[in-house]
Amino acid sequence: MLIVRYRDIVDHPAETVDRTCRFLGIREGQVTSIPRDNSRPYVAPGWRPRVVGPVVRGGAWAGQFVRPEIWRRLSIPLVARLQTSDAHRPSLTPEQRERLLPAFADDIALLSDLTGEDFSDWLSTRDRGSFAERVSARP
Repeated sequence: MLIVRYRDIVDHPAETVDRTCRFLGIREGQVTSIPRDNSRPYVAPGWRPRVVGPVVRGGAWAGQFVRPEIWRRLSIPLVARLQTSDAHRPSLTPEQRERLLPAFADDIALLSDLTGEDFSDWLSTRDRGSFAERVSARP
């Protein structure tokens, strides 16, 4: 089993994909970055998701009856209406993280034991930021 950490995908995408390729026994060097296609921007609560959200969901449901590329093309402007330019997921405060950590501490310790990797940073109360924040902070 290969454990791939999210932070490695964000911080070192090419190296992480190559490591996965080595594990799977396939050719390396094919991917140099991770596209945003798999990371959805945060949509802040408000009128946009209340009004446009049901239209997008309805369109996705109706899209099952047409060729996939048709719904993809039609959904782009609809999904764009949901997003604001600079909204980020709200972060947990250190106090909120501190209250949650005991519920996960045993599982984190077990994961470390099973994999031989150190996951103690998951026990931190420090926020590391969203995908967008981490990517934009990269040198």
